[in-house]
Amino acid sequence: MNVQDPQEIEQLRAALISSEPELRLAAAEALLAMRVDLPEALAAILEALRGPSEESNQMAADLLVGMGASAVPALTEALTDEKIAVRRAAVHAIGEIGPAAESAVPDLAAALDDSDSEVRAESARAIARVGRAARSAGPALVDHSTDPSPLVRYAIAAALVSLGIEAETAVPPLIEGLSDHNAIVRGSAAEALRSLGEAAQAAVPDLERALGDEDPEVRIAVLNALGELGLRARSAFALICEISEDVSEPDAVREAALGALERLA
Repeated sequence: MNVQDPQEIEQLRAALISSEPELRLAAAEALLAMRVDLPEALAAILEALRGPSEESNQMAADLLVGMGASAVPALTEALTDEKIAVRRAAVHAIGEIGPAAESAVPDLAAALDDSDSEVRAESARAIARVGRAARSAGPALVDHSTDPSPLVRYAIAAALVSLGIEAETAVPPLIEGLSDHNAIVRGSAAEALRSLGEAAQAAVPDLERALGDEDPEVRIAVLNALGELGLRARSAFALICEISEDVSEPDAVREAALGALERLA
């Protein structure tokens, strides 16, 4: 139980109208810690969120995370701020709030069109963190699955699977991801298909082609995905046998091939 000193509260309240932005933010933080709910404190935090200091932007966003669902309207409004740093801080904060930020889902979907790739990627991550309640954003994620940034494409692939989007919606963009020019995205797509299990059966021919990927980490992810499909990926058995016996392959790739063969047998 917090013991509140009326004099201290009045001093902090006075600091909320200080000419120093840092002092106003510190006072607001102290009042929140004391569980004193003052409109002036929220106003000071919102001012800091949109202020010139990126450090203050992030500090304010962190304070809003602690406020939970009640801070979501202010954070969603900040998603359209002209400053990139403000938008980045806001979208990250929404993701940290998680399921309680369900009302922000339409705004997060709209933020997938942001001019900044970090905001777009963080929007996809935030959608995933909201959880199943954010499944309405599935079509927007699919529409943006060919984003020019590999960072964004990776985040979208992970979000589609995290949300449990139906296979008919999630699999096509993941198949495209297997041929992405970025190895991290290709590997992420294979891992995502693996997590879908038997629902990813339509991707077997594409996974077979991806066994020839130049990146060994991607090949391992593809082998794991085929192994997860078991007998549904039986058509890849011969190719996987060749990989398991190829002495030019890294040990980790051959081990993944042997693991997949056990599940296909």
